[in-house]
Amino acid sequence: MTDERIDNWEICIPANYEIENIWNAKVTDYTDGEYTIHNAEWNQDIAVGGSVSFGMMVSCSEELEMPEYVYTLGLSELLDEKEYKIEFKKHSQWDGKFNGQIIITNLSEKTIEDWNMSLVCNFEIDQIWNAVVEENFWEEDLNYCDIENPGYNQNIAPNQSVEFGFIAAVDGEPEVSEMELFKITSDLDFSDDDDEDESDYDEDWFRKDSDYFETREEYEQYLEENGYTDDALMDLDEPAGDSRSKRSSKKAKKEIPCSGVDLNVKRRVLPTQHYMPLPNGASYLMKSKDDSNAYVFKRTIGADEKVSYSTGAEFEGFAHGQTFEQFVNSNHEEYYLLGCGAKGKFARKLAIMPRSLFENRVLSGKKIAFEDWEEGLFRILTGLQYANKERSGKGKGKLYRVDAALTADGSTIAIWKEFQKEKNNKKELFHEISLYDMWKISEIYQKEWESAEKKNKNKSLRLSFKKKKKALKKALIGSFGEKFTSERKSVLKPNGSFQSIDIEKYIEDNAEKWRVVITSGNEIGDTKDATITRLEVEREKGKGITYEAFRDDIGLRASRMLNWNWKADIS
Repeated sequence: MTDERIDNWEICIPANYEIENIWNAKVTDYTDGEYTIHNAEWNQDIAVGGSVSFGMMVSCSEELEMPEYVYTLGLSELLDEKEYKIEFKKHSQWDGKFNGQIIITNLSEKTIEDWNMSLVCNFEIDQIWNAVVEENFWEEDLNYCDIENPGYNQNIAPNQSVEFGFIAAVDGEPEVSEMELFKITSDLDFSDDDDEDESDYDEDWFRKDSDYFETREEYEQYLEENGYTDDALMDLDEPAGDSRSKRSSKKAKKEIPCSGVDLNVKRRVLPTQHYMPLPNGASYLMKSKDDSNAYVFKRTIGADEKVSYSTGAEFEGFAHGQTFEQFVNSNHEEYYLLGCGAKGKFARKLAIMPRSLFENRVLSGKKIAFEDWEEGLFRILTGLQYANKERSGKGKGKLYRVDAALTADGSTIAIWKEFQKEKNNKKELFHEISLYDMWKISEIYQKEWESAEKKNKNKSLRLSFKKKKKALKKALIGSFGEKFTSERKSVLKPNGSFQSIDIEKYIEDNAEKWRVVITSGNEIGDTKDATITRLEVEREKGKGITYEAFRDDIGLRASRMLNWNWKADIS
């Protein structure tokens, strides 16, 4: 009933009977009154608008009950490189085209069911046989191509191979930079991911930005010791240079007249980093404890209008609270989204917690530790450096920092990322924003959760953008990024500072569009203006997403912010 083929179908059904015989399918598991029924290979896929059927002979000591529910299993999963080998061959080349061949060999001891693959190359396939091109997407000079099996060669037995040929257009010599193989499986792996961003974290390897330091003096000393510069600390009396990308525009700098409120507030031991408003004026406040940990308090207002606070719960490994969101999934269940997996002050993962569990921990004052994630406290989005159109963090460097925001209806998540790598003894930075359909991500989670329950592994789940990226690709709306060249010209990290991100979705001209807002500013830099950057994002069919960027320099400079009030209309 969907608009996509169902690959390698498998279902779970409750039963008050015993299956004695089955045809056109096979039983693979029976647990707690539920049968898992798998396809019979010759009816492995279900075409759009198509159907398959199977029959059973059963015995039952009571009245036969028809199943109240049936749910499907199966996700596209990335295979370990040790399980297969992919060979690329060029046979002949002429007039901007060539004849190529790809051979896939199963090196494992299990059948690879319903294979599909992705390759990154410098050519585009015009004709193909023994396979099907599902998608081509060009990013600069590289083509990200997804290839599906045609049905009749969908399974690869151990030590066997499948091959397909093609004719492709190419400018110069054909090259393939990456080839990966996937299978459709319900035998999901719930062990820890060994993603690239899980490697040993060396805090000294990364270049710290001004957001990391408590005082300007500490930051300037760090810059001097490492030979770094920060042009955002320069005098900004003149308008900054063009701060837009190739597809962005910059608004003129705006100074806002201000007078009279004392903002000369001393730094508190526990500065509030984020908050979440609740009904009746209540709210949750997230405050820093130290570089990697935070406290969460509930703030309530009584009938006498007195404000009170809960004891507070320690959130260990949850950074300093710059991602703190709430949403409702498609099953009307309430969840909270938080930044976690903090290394060197900043989060590198995202955690989803049920509202009931979150509230219980906060009100009871019981600590939540990210390292104890296996207790079943939350679900984790991991491998975030792979959460982009290219579906690979290669070339960008190590993931240093992650923040995220959700639309009010919980349908879209925007993930902001910073990558760092070393080139010619210098640190290079790359910033990227990826937009995902949060409802589709929730559906993938639900399938994994159901599979985990069947295997009695209902601990917290990791949803990896590396291991499950074929399934998650369908949830991707699009990504865009920039190589960081100047603090003053950066669009995605203006003035070398990042404080928060927000996103809203709206409909215009019968099309979905998004408005992403980034704030920046830092109290340690007297000349580092607070800014608001607005990104107007839309998706064009066949072209991915594009954006225009607009910026307001609000001009709140610490050296000028004593004893004044201000009021402004910012459009």
